[in-house]
Amino acid sequence: MSGRKKVFRAITVSVCIYIILNILIYGIMTAYLNTGNIIHEDKLVMAEIYEQDDKKNIRILGREYSFNMNNSIDTAVGAILYCLTPDKVRVCTQLISEAGEIIFEQ
Repeated sequence: MSGRKKVFRAITVSVCIYIILNILIYGIMTAYLNTGNIIHEDKLVMAEIYEQDDKKNIRILGREYSFNMNNSIDTAVGAILYCLTPDKVRVCTQLISEAGEIIFEQ
């Protein structure tokens, strides 16, 4: 095989795998939503965006994230850092923040 055929084949396979993965993820999310809607009274949606005062709230599969629009530079940096941090760090910070909320509520 020549070099051009190999490159073309690699690009074609990559695009096909990308499309198949997106279809799979969409199917899994749809099945999760349908199962959740059967079990719970309130309907689950994949993503929902709404405004509250000067904040934008995004709800993705039941998890809610809020962004303060007054300091958009800080919000953008925080969102980028959140996306770049490893999952273990995210889980630890979430556990610590939720534990703090539980302690301060009592």
